Amino acid sequence: MKKFYVWYGILGLLIISLSFVMSWTMYAWEFSYIFPGIFMIGYVLFFDAMNYRLSGESFIYNFGKYKKFFFHLFLAGCVLGVIFELGGNIIGDLWSYLEPGVFKNIVTIPAWGFLSMMCFESYLAVMNIFKSWKAKRTSRTFAKKFYDVIGIIGALGLVYFTVRVYMFFGKGGLFWDCVVAGLSIWFIMEYAEYHMHERSLLLDTILGYWKPIIALLIVTYLTAFIWETMNIPVHAWVYTNIPYSNIRLFGLPVLVYASWPFIYILYISFFRIFLSHDERDIRKMF
Repeated sequence: MKKFYVWYGILGLLIISLSFVMSWTMYAWEFSYIFPGIFMIGYVLFFDAMNYRLSGESFIYNFGKYKKFFFHLFLAGCVLGVIFELGGNIIGDLWSYLEPGVFKNIVTIPAWGFLSMMCFESYLAVMNIFKSWKAKRTSRTFAKKFYDVIGIIGALGLVYFTVRVYMFFGKGGLFWDCVVAGLSIWFIMEYAEYHMHERSLLLDTILGYWKPIIALLIVTYLTAFIWETMNIPVHAWVYTNIPYSNIRLFGLPVLVYASWPFIYILYISFFRIFLSHDERDIRKMF
């Protein structure tokens, strides 16, 4: 296994590099929008190899053992993809694709499923780097009261979003309303996550256990930088109706980068909630 993980880790790094270079040198090609998809494969290979190096566990090499988990992972990504496309693309009109239309929106859903694998492998790799950082415990009374409030805020936020969409759908300017919706979904997931597993990202952060949020931010902005700069010449997707779009970083509105943690946060929360009972050993890795 030692040589195997080294070679497919190198292969993953080569695929990442090649897809990035091709996106900047072959952007005029009719099918250049496939480069981000090629990049996904390399990203998963590279970080899975890193996970084996850091923890001795490989989800790809032991695919037979984890195939059910990978199916759940892919399915969770597709479900979240529907939510992202419905809220951010169709309702918020915050991005559009190179080939617009309902069919294009549908075929992007499997891509969101593969993105979930990217998020999982990369987040877990950074968590493994900080594996000596132990979790803290808290009072059950405090946590219960805290999450009761969080759940109510999340529910009210979704009501607010629904009313705003009813009043202003099709008129643009719904970026901040989509932010409220994203926060609300996260709060509801946090509520469910705590009551199912008595741990959550938000509670860990408030109590001073910074490992999960630091790992999440590191890998979020690593992924965002490569992913978004790869797309600049290809234009497989284009952002629209982003406030303060004149303030840019690496060719994109700053608020695009500021919104990226929502993707990882919602994915990680979704994983923690919906992993089955026989996958508890995987949940502990988070």
